Amino acid sequence: MNSPLRLLTLAFLTSSTFALTDCKKSSEPEPAKPSQREVWLTSSGWKLESFAIVETTAAGVVTTTTYPLTSYDPCSLDDFEYYHADKSFTIDEGLIKCSATYPGYLISGTWAFASNETEIVLNPGQPGSTPKYVRSLTATTLTSASAPYTNNGSTFVDIRTYSAH
Repeated sequence: MNSPLRLLTLAFLTSSTFALTDCKKSSEPEPAKPSQREVWLTSSGWKLESFAIVETTAAGVVTTTTYPLTSYDPCSLDDFEYYHADKSFTIDEGLIKCSATYPGYLISGTWAFASNETEIVLNPGQPGSTPKYVRSLTATTLTSASAPYTNNGSTFVDIRTYSAH
């Protein structure tokens, strides 16, 4: 008699274990892990290190002009771009303020990757949101290109290289 009771108890405990294990499967899925590119983008602030313009004339002649950072206003050279894991961004003024009326940051909003993480779109879905085309992104360097624009029959693309800080 003792043996059937043990079998019944064992069957009850086994079915209870399956029921409890099955309940865990219906819990919410874990959030997706960020990609390596997103980790690199959101791990530090980005400071402008170089700026160039690539011009393509109507005849197909391509010229790249690199502008020295000394041609920039010093108040712009200590700015940092921050992309946060919560998909918000800020472009912060550094210690040198371009205007006393700025609140300490120049721009803030949201960001998103697009086109298989080859574009960074600021304020996606908003009027005027244009992507930065990611040419390269590592833990230490971000190089982006603007959307092409035209002037006097030539097409121009701005190339900016940032370093992580």
